[in-house]
Amino acid sequence: MSGEALALVRLLQLASPTLPIGAYSYSQGLEWVIANGTVCDATSAERWIGDLLEHVIARGEAAVAWRLLSAAQDAEWTIYGQWNAWLRASRETAELRAETEQMGGSLIKLALDLELLDGSAREALTAFNPITLPGAYALSARGLGIATEPALIGYVWAHEGGAARPSRRPALTPRPRRTHSCGHQYSTKRKRRRRV
Repeated sequence: MSGEALALVRLLQLASPTLPIGAYSYSQGLEWVIANGTVCDATSAERWIGDLLEHVIARGEAAVAWRLLSAAQDAEWTIYGQWNAWLRASRETAELRAETEQMGGSLIKLALDLELLDGSAREALTAFNPITLPGAYALSARGLGIATEPALIGYVWAHEGGAARPSRRPALTPRPRRTHSCGHQYSTKRKRRRRV
């Protein structure tokens, strides 16, 4: 396998929503907006996820992830530590901070178990506890030899896939009712009753 192909495979593994770091447990608020009827069809889900990517991820987390990826690639551990700390401090709630710390810790554990981190990264890691998900992702990308730009693309893609997951879970998707803004649709039960 060529070096480019191997780097792509590694990127796809790192950005996979099935990576065992706990991302499946978090919906970035989508479950709540589905439950309250704000998101009730494909159009409203697309709009909500698009807004999340544009207003939260692109303007905040992706910009910091870029800085973390660049600092990790260049082994600029002081800058890396400052951005990891900034991201932790920027989480608006204890739940959001716990989310990034839990997934970051899980990804670092996986990276350590797979022996992805070189001595410099392992040594620096001791100063960054707890580590954020973007911080752990940056160290993992460094260990896998993934360049900054494709790593950032993978990171944002993983967010899109993660944000969309709850909208694809049938058990979590409420049946639209006439009282919602998407009220032009009948619930599944009513459709079944009409067929009988």
